[in-house]
Amino acid sequence: MILHAYCIRRAGEPPPDAAARGIGGAGVAAVEEAGLAAWVSALDAPPPPEPERLREHDRVVRSALSTATPLPLRYGAAFRGEDALRAVLRGRAAELLAALDRVHGRVEMGLAVGWDAAAARERVLAARPDLRPPPEKPATGRAYLESRRREHALDAALRAEAGSLLDRVSRALSTALPDAEEARVPIPQPDLAGTLAHLVLREQASAYRAAAHAATGAVPEADLRVSGPWAPYSFV
Repeated sequence: MILHAYCIRRAGEPPPDAAARGIGGAGVAAVEEAGLAAWVSALDAPPPPEPERLREHDRVVRSALSTATPLPLRYGAAFRGEDALRAVLRGRAAELLAALDRVHGRVEMGLAVGWDAAAARERVLAARPDLRPPPEKPATGRAYLESRRREHALDAALRAEAGSLLDRVSRALSTALPDAEEARVPIPQPDLAGTLAHLVLREQASAYRAAAHAATGAVPEADLRVSGPWAPYSFV
């Protein structure tokens, strides 16, 4: 038997509902130790990372979030029995309690920052025509290496463009939410410059959506899509 772990909360906070179901329909229980409570399901073997199993895992974390902000655990966190789990909770109690203090009363809000990557590429090439690929394929080894150098430089320039767009969106949001902790991932793709995540007070979720709407006007080339509230995956 293994214990598949979903999240960590403080001991004494509301436990899982008796009707709660996790991976494969398994029941969910709380194991308390050292002032902490781990929400777990007892399983015969580690579950595969299939879409339905991932949704079941997230459903339990969302259930925990409904009554207190948990420390969400990545899918696949497992322990070989309750003794092993309790040992980890004891050994990391100070660290985990400090992390719970940090996210207390807060939730994660997400922002996908869409863009027109083709237009961004043309802006880069207008400023750096030396990066424009030649019309012919490289005919020599030296020409091939030079072509690869240009590709890498263009990729770096596009990543910088994506980062600049994220900066502008972040500044627009910070006017309304100056104290929100931020995490960002620039991932230049055809329709996505990257993502921003913010740790905000629960009662600020509506204000966050309003701030994102206002940021759309301030940064019109960004297509902003809000998600959340979530457990603070990006901040633990």
